[in-house]
Order: sequence, then C-alpha cells, then structure tokens
Amino acid sequence: MGGFRYDGMVNSESRSIENSLEKIKANQKRIPMADVFGESMDPLLTDNSKVPIIEMPSGTTYEIGDIIVFKGDGFNVIHRVDYVFTYNGETYYVTEGINNKFVDDAIISGNQIIGKADFSKETFEAARELAKQNKLRRYTVHALTKNQINIKKNIENEVSDLAILTSKDFIMK
Repeated sequence: MGGFRYDGMVNSESRSIENSLEKIKANQKRIPMADVFGESMDPLLTDNSKVPIIEMPSGTTYEIGDIIVFKGDGFNVIHRVDYVFTYNGETYYVTEGINNKFVDDAIISGNQIIGKADFSKETFEAARELAKQNKLRRYTVHALTKNQINIKKNIENEVSDLAILTSKDFIMK
C-alpha cells in the first residue's frame, strides 16, 4: 500500500478540527486571535500571549467571569466581567483586569463588546487550522493596569501636543 499508513489518532484529531470549524461556521462565529499587550490579566494572560476570541453577535449576554474583548477608549481591551446589570432594557458590564486592585472606571455597553476569549482545545485547534489557511484575523488587545493606561494617555497627549507645535512652527516658516 505505498507509503500511506492509517493512523486512527491523526484522523480522529482531523475530524475534531473539522467538526470545530463546522460548528463555528454553523454558528456564524469568527475566530480572530488576540495578541495581548499589558499585565492587567496576569497570570491568566501575560504580556505577548495569544488567545482565540469568538466574535459574538450583538445582543449576546455575558456572565460574571467571562473574559471579553471590548472597544475601549481608543483601543481594544481584554478584561474579565465582574458585574452585570440592566438599565432601561440594555445590559451593561463592569470589568476588571484580574491583576488590578479595582474595577475599570468605564461601564461597558453590549454594543462595545467584540467577543469572548475561548480557552477550549477545540477553539485553539480551529484557530491553528485557520492560521494555516491564512484566514486568521488578529486583534491587538490591551490588558493594562491603571498606571499603564495613564502613562499611555500622557504619552499620546505629549505626542499630539508636539505634533501641533511642530505643524504650527512649520506653517510659520
């Protein structure tokens, strides 16, 4: 039989990956990979770690303990849901970095949420398969402590001020 050898293990794993991909397609969920930047989710997610994100449809409800990716103040954030409440028919979330001493200042509305981290073996395998096909999208997500966020904002403000001063100086010449 030529060089082909049947290995039930490989075929079983292949079927599992195919099944994972089919489940994802059936649920119309996409799996991007989140590249984590920051320390607020240590030790669960460390700086430069990678985690698959399941993009969820608008209106999805998240639970306390879920790790979500949401649109923050100018950048995407990955943090844990600490509290859920409803106001005027809309669901809101209080989040925190597990390495932070306090919850986040901002309250997150459902329409800010991109998706949820999925640490399952099936999702990692499906993400790996999508990466092989060059179909894996990436998000840069921030897991910053409050001090790191303040430093980042100060740097952005200084760079913005410098750009304004430089452009004024250029126009005057």
